Amino acid sequence: MKSIALDIETRKVPVVPPIVSRGRPVTKRWQVFMIGVKVVGSSVPVTVFDGGERQVLISLDGWLGRVNVTRIYYQATRQFDEMILRGRFINARRELLDKPGPWPHLSFANRYEWVCLKPDGWKNPDQLSQHGPELYNTDPDLVRAHCRVDVEHIIERIT
Repeated sequence: MKSIALDIETRKVPVVPPIVSRGRPVTKRWQVFMIGVKVVGSSVPVTVFDGGERQVLISLDGWLGRVNVTRIYYQATRQFDEMILRGRFINARRELLDKPGPWPHLSFANRYEWVCLKPDGWKNPDQLSQHGPELYNTDPDLVRAHCRVDVEHIIERIT
């Protein structure tokens, strides 16, 4: 059984055309633009996939298959990373969608055991979390480094 640590970087984007969930319009959602992964117990550095959402998800799918992953650890409130990747998280103040929205998502997410670690109070020293989407446009290497540090922190928590 192989376990990995995973972290995502996201940006808020419009839902065009809007969809309806439980009688209310959904006009915005979180879109993944970067994913960092590392096999637990491996000396191989964190792998980062970034760019367009569809390509990032395709790259992750291929990597997960090659590594033969069974368990995915991530750190979040409200299962954020997992539900974003499943296409079901739209807003912190809204319910999860009952099924994935009509945007790219991991249709094969049920293959894995997802383990959500509750935040432990640690903050990435670079303090980029909320500014990642804007910084990615001007300094993508800085955001990649941020994602790598977040993944390594998850590894530290579970080993």
